[in-house]
Amino acid sequence: MFNVQDTVMALQALTGFESCQSRMKKMDLSFKIRAEENGVFDKEFQITNDNAFVQKPFKVPVHGQLTVTASGTGQGILTFVKKYREKVVIKKDCKGFSLEITTNLDNQVKQRRRQSINPEFNVYRFIGCFRYLRNQEPGMVVMDISLPTGFEAKKKDLDDMKNLVDNYIVQYEIRPGRVFLYLDKVNKDEKNCVGFRLNQVFESNLVLPVTATVFEYYEPDFRCSKSYHPKMEIGRNHEGNGERGSAQ
Repeated sequence: MFNVQDTVMALQALTGFESCQSRMKKMDLSFKIRAEENGVFDKEFQITNDNAFVQKPFKVPVHGQLTVTASGTGQGILTFVKKYREKVVIKKDCKGFSLEITTNLDNQVKQRRRQSINPEFNVYRFIGCFRYLRNQEPGMVVMDISLPTGFEAKKKDLDDMKNLVDNYIVQYEIRPGRVFLYLDKVNKDEKNCVGFRLNQVFESNLVLPVTATVFEYYEPDFRCSKSYHPKMEIGRNHEGNGERGSAQ
C-alpha cells in the first residue's frame, strides 16, 4: 500500500520527467566556429533531438583568434581539447639484448581489402624478436609490450604460445594497455621470437608510437627497448639468422 508521501514523490518525479521532455522538444541549437589562420576556417553545425546525444569531434586551427557563436533553443556542451605531440624518447643503447619489432596487417584483412571489402576495424600482427647477448646462460626473460591506443592483444594467440610443447612462454599477463610475456627457455645462440595479433577495438584520431621492452627478470638493468607503431611494416633489423619461438 502506498502512502501520501509516496504519491507526492511519484508526482514530483513525473513532473520533473515531463519538464525534461519539454526542454528536449525545444532542442534546436546552431553553432558557428570561426578561426583566422592562414585564411579563414568556418565550421557550422546544428544540435537537434536527432543528434543531441551524439558527440562529433572535429579539428580546428590552434593559433589565431577563435570565435564561437551560438543561437537557438536548448542547452548544449561545447568542449575544446588541445593535444600535444611529444616525441617518445627511448635510450638507444641496449644492454645485454638486441631487439627487433615488426608489425603488419593480418593476411585476412589484406584479403578482404583485395576483395574491395573494407573491414570496420583493422587487425595487425605484432612480431618481436630478440637475441640474448651476455656470455652466460640466460635466466627468465620478460617482454613488456605496450599496446597502441585503440588496440588489444588477441588472447587466443597468447594462449597458443603458452600451450606450445616446449613451454616457451610460461606465463603472460594482460594489463590495461600492456602485455607481459614470461619466457623461461631462452636460447642465446639464435633469435627468440614471439607473435600475436593486435585487434583494433575502437578508432582513435591520434595513435602514437609505443614501446616494447625485453629484460632479464632477475637482473632488470639488462634490457633493450624499441618503439613501434601498428602502421609500420618493418622494424629495425639486427644480426642473426636463426630464429626460435612462436610468431603467430
